[in-house]
Amino acid sequence: MKPLPCLFALRARRISDAPRSHRVTRSHPVTTTSAFLQFLFFLLPARTYAQDCPPARYDALLREARQAAEKGQYDLAINKLQSAKTCRPEKEAEVTEEMLKVFEQVNGERQLAIKNEKEAKKQTKIA
Repeated sequence: MKPLPCLFALRARRISDAPRSHRVTRSHPVTTTSAFLQFLFFLLPARTYAQDCPPARYDALLREARQAAEKGQYDLAINKLQSAKTCRPEKEAEVTEEMLKVFEQVNGERQLAIKNEKEAKKQTKIA
C-alpha cells in the first residue's frame, strides 16, 4: 500500500527526500511588470481618500441629504451626510447634528407605526 502524499511529506526529513512532485519549488521570479507595480504602490500617498472638497460640494451634499430625509429616503440621507463628513472633517459637529435630526425623524415614524399597529389591533378586537 502506497502512503498518502501528505503523510509522506510529514515523514520526509529533508526536502530532497521527498519525491519530485512534492518538493518545494522556487517561488515565482520578480518580473519587470510586477516590480514596476510595486514601485508605483509605494509612491501612493498614505491618505489618498482625503480629497479636497470645495464648500459648494459640501453644501450640495447637505442639501441633498435634507431633501432625501424629507422624502423618507433615510438611508440615502445618512449616506450623503457621511460623504459630507468625509468631505469636510472640520464640519463634523454640524454633520452630526443633521444626522441626529434624521434619526429623530426615523424614530418619529417608528413611534407612529407602533401607535398605528396598536390602533389596528384594537379595531380588529372590536370587530
